[in-house]
Amino acid sequence: MTLAEPTTAKPVVSVEALALQAFESFAHAAVLLTPIEPLIVWQNAASRRLFLDHGVGQGGGRIVLPHRQHQPGFEAFLAGAGVRPATWIMPGSGLEDTLIFRCRRLLQDGDTVGRVLTGHCPVEPSTTVPDIRPIFGLTPAEMKVLECLVDGMSAETLAAELNITLETARTHIRRVYNKMDVSSREQLIALTNRFRVP
Repeated sequence: MTLAEPTTAKPVVSVEALALQAFESFAHAAVLLTPIEPLIVWQNAASRRLFLDHGVGQGGGRIVLPHRQHQPGFEAFLAGAGVRPATWIMPGSGLEDTLIFRCRRLLQDGDTVGRVLTGHCPVEPSTTVPDIRPIFGLTPAEMKVLECLVDGMSAETLAAELNITLETARTHIRRVYNKMDVSSREQLIALTNRFRVP
């Protein structure tokens, strides 16, 4: 009779633990709140950094904004959030201290079991323009032009940024508009935003 080699079984990790590990590694600020009162159940490192950088604190398990006059509006926003994401902006003196929050309810069998709150600062947007070249047949140069246009650059600034002539920049812009079948920057941004992942 031979003895079996001892095995070292890997510990079984629950799906919930894997989900929390994934949320913890998110670059986006994420906070889980209780279903009735907006009390913090869990938050990832990105949210702790964002809150610290913008003076957002915690008191009694709640999120406390740095400017008390905004607190009632924030509380109403959290209370009114539905299944579809709602957005609330904490105004600051400039973009660097303004925060954008998004909140939605989590349902299980029709009952609210919690809320997910995400946040970011407009100076450091949490979304990027995805590589949509294959969808619209854009060249790498045109994709770079699209990124610059979505970032709000004028044709002159774009030309300087990409180190090309103004006429070349305008040619690229016309080609991007034609390939994406849009006639204005607003349409271009709206179409591009459909592919952006928060």
